[in-house]
Amino acid sequence: MKAILTIDDAPEKVHREITDYLLEKKIGAVFFIIGEPAETNRDSIIYALKNGFEIGNHTYTHANLGELSYEEAIAEIEKCEKVVNSLYEEAGIERKYKLFRFPYLNKGGENREALQKYLRDNGFTKIDDAGVKGSLYEDLNATAEIDVGCSYDFQEYLMHGNPDIRIKWVLDRIETNDDANPLFGADVKHILLLHAHDYSNELAPGYYKDILGKLLENDTEFLTPTFL
Repeated sequence: MKAILTIDDAPEKVHREITDYLLEKKIGAVFFIIGEPAETNRDSIIYALKNGFEIGNHTYTHANLGELSYEEAIAEIEKCEKVVNSLYEEAGIERKYKLFRFPYLNKGGENREALQKYLRDNGFTKIDDAGVKGSLYEDLNATAEIDVGCSYDFQEYLMHGNPDIRIKWVLDRIETNDDANPLFGADVKHILLLHAHDYSNELAPGYYKDILGKLLENDTEFLTPTFL
């Protein structure tokens, strides 16, 4: 498998740990940040920027844009944009790409087309997804739209509040070959979704090492993200 790694919901405390692990393993990634906590927890994001990672917009409060008016959704995006721009500026790094991912992968409900137009009109781009396929990517219409989708979600966040789901469930799911969305194979290419969550790290310390290590054991080739 060839894979492009994306990580949502930074910055929590575990974000710096994840960044160091990725640097150790020479794995590139895009971090999608939530603007509100990023305003007061800037250091780990600036550290990631200075070490060559890209960051993208994941709204200001991690709002479900399908539950908001068009104007409210735009406000969420634009408020986070100001934070993202300020982080690049403070890091002394040129921001070359404007990237956006919808929280909960909810693309805005009845405002979906209008939000896609807004993103295109305002210079947003996406990860080069040539060769990325799979049922989840198709369900998201990710090839045609300008936000950054994913073709495989590790769903490790389900450990929170669910005693029946632990890291073993996540790792077993990785090993299961889904014919509609296979994870491994010589001709398989994915945009992967992991989350930077402190509660996951509390339930399963180093959960991100377990997950990414499982992929490395299966000869996954992590690609440096490139953009359209």
